[in-house]
Amino acid sequence: MLLSNDNAFNEQRLLQQLQTIDKHHLQKQRWLLAGILIMCGLAFIYWLWQNLRYFLTIKKKFY
Repeated sequence: MLLSNDNAFNEQRLLQQLQTIDKHHLQKQRWLLAGILIMCGLAFIYWLWQNLRYFLTIKKKFY
């Protein structure tokens, strides 16, 4: 009886540790995704800015 209680306790503790590891892994993935999305947004804004500069330069040459 004591051994089965000990095994159940160890199994419960192991499951809690696995859940903690999974939660930490998902949190890391969330931060990575947020960082990638922010970098993509900044790259897009930079691309728009460069296109606007190029367009204004071309416009000055022809008008």
